[in-house]
Amino acid sequence: MREDGTDNRIGSAIRIVVLLFLFCHIAAAPSTVNAAATPVDAYLEIEGNSIIGGAHAVGGSWAIARNNGGLSVGATNAHALRGPVVVNGVEYSGASTQALILNDDAHGDYITFTATANHPIISFGGFINIGVVKNYALNDAFYIDNTSGYPWIVAPQLIADNTCAPCVQIESAVGYSTVHGSSKKPVTPGKTYWFSSKVDATAGKVYLSLFDPDNNYAEVYNQSIASDNWSSGSKLVLRMGRQDAHTGNSTQGTKSYMDNIIIDWTNHAYPLIPGAGGTTPPPAPVKPAPPTDLQVQ
Repeated sequence: MREDGTDNRIGSAIRIVVLLFLFCHIAAAPSTVNAAATPVDAYLEIEGNSIIGGAHAVGGSWAIARNNGGLSVGATNAHALRGPVVVNGVEYSGASTQALILNDDAHGDYITFTATANHPIISFGGFINIGVVKNYALNDAFYIDNTSGYPWIVAPQLIADNTCAPCVQIESAVGYSTVHGSSKKPVTPGKTYWFSSKVDATAGKVYLSLFDPDNNYAEVYNQSIASDNWSSGSKLVLRMGRQDAHTGNSTQGTKSYMDNIIIDWTNHAYPLIPGAGGTTPPPAPVKPAPPTDLQVQ
């Protein structure tokens, strides 16, 4: 009987140690992804003194076209994301020390993102600081098409003319003809905005919104226009910078800036603004309470 009692006490003590170990392990386990982080499929941080430094993506590739020396990086107009983003299970805070610098008269200088699969619905967004201030100009700052080359979409497009300078507008193609939104949005040169765009090829629609980070991301512009559908099986291509060959802007000498570009074809949320809320994050896991009713027999 003495030996049995000793065995029981040893067994109970072992069970206590195991339970306490499991409790401490579960309670101390860190959360790998913030529940409030925004899931995206591609994210361009523009860090590390490189134009595509901090480029993250699942299902796509980045490239640089530098035909006129009009792309560089620097600290001017760098802006941190409003909230973190998640790419392929990895969270990024969106802290920013550098931005992409665009020479407004450097045609053919841009960053390209090419998806590896067909995505008929896609959202994208980022910071843009506009420098076009005079003369006639039409800059395709964010040009979207696909591997078939049609239709073309520009959202946002920067324009300066005799009615609005500088302004933001939206452009698309219907029946191989160019169409624009019903209105342009005057913007302040040198001020940073957050833009959010969406292409829905299945519905034949393109959307563009502009927000003011200095005023709690208040929406200051919203447009949607029709667009022709993607060709079957074509892959999405986005070009950021001066993809266009528009003339009339060679004497500007101004610069525009982009920072923290995000792309989302899985959830294609619109508007796409990290940290903007709108949904209630799931509650944090409840840590188990420590055992209180264990007894040694």
